[in-house]
Amino acid sequence: MKDFELTDEEMQMYLHKIEIDITESCNLACVSCVRGCNIFKSDVMISLDKIRKFVDESIELNYQWERIGIMGGEPTVHPQLPEIINILYEYHVFNPSCQFWTRSNCIIPYEFPDWIEYQKNPDHSHHHAFYVSPQDVGFPMNKRACHVLYDCGLMYSHHGYLPCCNSNVHIRAFNLIDGVQSLKNVNYESMMKLCHIYCRHCGMYMMDNFESGYLLSYPVDYISETWQNALIKYNSINCRKTRV
Repeated sequence: MKDFELTDEEMQMYLHKIEIDITESCNLACVSCVRGCNIFKSDVMISLDKIRKFVDESIELNYQWERIGIMGGEPTVHPQLPEIINILYEYHVFNPSCQFWTRSNCIIPYEFPDWIEYQKNPDHSHHHAFYVSPQDVGFPMNKRACHVLYDCGLMYSHHGYLPCCNSNVHIRAFNLIDGVQSLKNVNYESMMKLCHIYCRHCGMYMMDNFESGYLLSYPVDYISETWQNALIKYNSINCRKTRV
């Protein structure tokens, strides 16, 4: 796999945008969900301690986030969403220029404060294939960069700091290592090292942007062999856990 190369402008955008996955659970099961909520199901919720650590480190390091997304899964299913918002408000006070936003399917009504941009997203008909490993379909891993990096930025979850917003499902599906555990160790080099681990089976690698790319040539429900094998193993492990 070729090393990702970002321009200075792209790197600035990449390292100052982040999506916080507060839950891996969702009350929908959209086909080819890029968060894995449809087939790699999980009820894991981020803890308040993790949110507290994110805010405290960001303030202590004077980290100037430009955008912070409150995401999932479906963020409104987290039972401690009000407490999460209260903690994040401390960073909003510290850095008022940072844009907070969230996206919800609107099944659970919730009144977000006006400092959080609320993107209502009840229509999920725009989904395309995701579970397509480039190596399964002969797609060369030689791109300069994946657009998801500089379009969406980093991810923060119960796994730590991760290189992109699709990282969680790859960790679940392929039992990969956790991310970077402290913001002080988050940099271009540490994230690119994780990209070499997480990106090799990501269908989004085959997209030019969110609207065009080789991935669109596959049916929305297509699952390539590597992902099929991962799903069989994931279901087997979770079935055994259920029986314990």
